[in-house]
Amino acid sequence: MARKVSLIAVNSELRLANNGVTIRVDSDDPQSSGRLRVGKAKIVWTPAIRGARIGGSRSITITWEKLIEFLKSQP
Repeated sequence: MARKVSLIAVNSELRLANNGVTIRVDSDDPQSSGRLRVGKAKIVWTPAIRGARIGGSRSITITWEKLIEFLKSQP
């Protein structure tokens, strides 16, 4: 299934390429720090753990379909 993913900011549109975009999340709590990669097919969260790579064994991957399903199930 083809998917168009866009981020809209300040009256402009950013279309994701095949590699997507990575958002670095920094927090005082190390458990909440990491990198969020948003791609056309899936979203990957990689915690800020030494040696962790995006898409590696420590990453959490979810498809857009599962994310949307989860969000719809929330009150």
